[in-house]
Amino acid sequence: MPLISVITPVFNREKYIVDTVESVLRQSYRDFEYILIDDCSTDNSLSILKEYEKRDKRVKVISLKKNSGPAGARNVALKKAEGRFIAFLDSDDVWLEDKLEMQLAFMKQKDAVISFTSFMLINEDGDFKGKIVKARPVVDLDTFLKCTCIGFSTSMVDVEKTGELHLNADTTREDSELWIRLLKRGFVAYGIEKPYVKYRVHKGNISANKLKAAYGTWDMYYRVSGLGFFKSMYYFAHYAINGILKRI
Repeated sequence: MPLISVITPVFNREKYIVDTVESVLRQSYRDFEYILIDDCSTDNSLSILKEYEKRDKRVKVISLKKNSGPAGARNVALKKAEGRFIAFLDSDDVWLEDKLEMQLAFMKQKDAVISFTSFMLINEDGDFKGKIVKARPVVDLDTFLKCTCIGFSTSMVDVEKTGELHLNADTTREDSELWIRLLKRGFVAYGIEKPYVKYRVHKGNISANKLKAAYGTWDMYYRVSGLGFFKSMYYFAHYAINGILKRI
């Protein structure tokens, strides 16, 4: 069975990290390595991670000496990852127990390079907020630019087909910029209808700050991805409209 590398960057997440790590270790699919990158946390996050590393040989903790941000931390993990498949998980989100098993089977069935799932929104305490964001069945470059609709904590990539992954630290939307680069190469992403991920909404989320998220998306379109002013305006308008429709 193929090895899956699960990657989680951690910075001051002692409040949520236990739920996140436990959701990975409870996976029905067992053949994975879990790489946790502590990005110079000043709380008890690192000590919590070290305890898990002692208890489970699949857990690998790396402590950075210099704060590198989520993209930099993930890049360190990507260099260390040994799995054919890479699954990303943020340090405040939670997976359902059969997420890896079902997603891997789905990717084999579709011969998919990129897959992602629907996700449900939870609050700071982990309670369901009554909202599920549904995954689109197929996402190509044009579709993604209009909706940025691949949740990072829901995603899985076959790096045997894409080659080595690298995130751009020069943007707050490093996940979207990665998908744009991969989709530009002609890959498509396949969505899974069932919500296998619980996405936690709290003040620390970039996406919870709508103005900051919007600026980051515009900057990612125009400056980082180099789409040009008019094309950036076209896709940003679709992104904004889709964002409003998701919340109606």
